[in-house]
Amino acid sequence: MKLLLIIVAILFVTGLSQACCPPLWSQFRGGRCYRYVGIPLTWFEAREYCYNLNPGKSFLVTVNSEEEATHIHKIFEENGAEKAVSYWIGLRDFHWNQRRFEWDDGTLFKDSSYTFWQPGEPNNHGELDCVEVYRSNRRWNDHGCLVYKRPFICEMKRQN
Repeated sequence: MKLLLIIVAILFVTGLSQACCPPLWSQFRGGRCYRYVGIPLTWFEAREYCYNLNPGKSFLVTVNSEEEATHIHKIFEENGAEKAVSYWIGLRDFHWNQRRFEWDDGTLFKDSSYTFWQPGEPNNHGELDCVEVYRSNRRWNDHGCLVYKRPFICEMKRQN
C-alpha cells in the first residue's frame, strides 16, 4: 500500500511539472503561458522576439475572452505598466488597411468572440494596422506597426 501511494505521488508531481510554464512565464487556464517583455519594440520586432523564445510555439498574445484580457493586463500592470502607456497584442490588419484583422497565431479575427476596441476604433487612419492595449482603460487601438515601439506580451501553450 505504501508503495502504491509513493508511485501515485510521483506520478502526480511528474504530471504537475510537465504541465507547468517555463520560468518567467505566467500560467493561465486553458493550457496557456504568458510572458511580459518590457523592451519597447515595433510590432514586427515584438513578433519576432516572441517567436524566438520558443520557435513555432510562441507568438504575440491572442485575447479570446474578458477573463483572459484581465489576466494579461494584470501581467502588464505587475511588470512595468508605470513605464508605458500601452502594449502590443498579436492582432493586426493582415491585408494592410482593409480591416481584415488576424491574430499572430493564425486565428482569423472574425472567428474571435471577444473584442474591446476604443470607441471609434479601428479607424485605420494612415497606416495603423497593429493593435495596442491602453494601460488606462484596457481598450484596443490600431496603431502604426513599424514606427511605434511598445512593450508586449508573448503567449505559448504549456509544455507537456
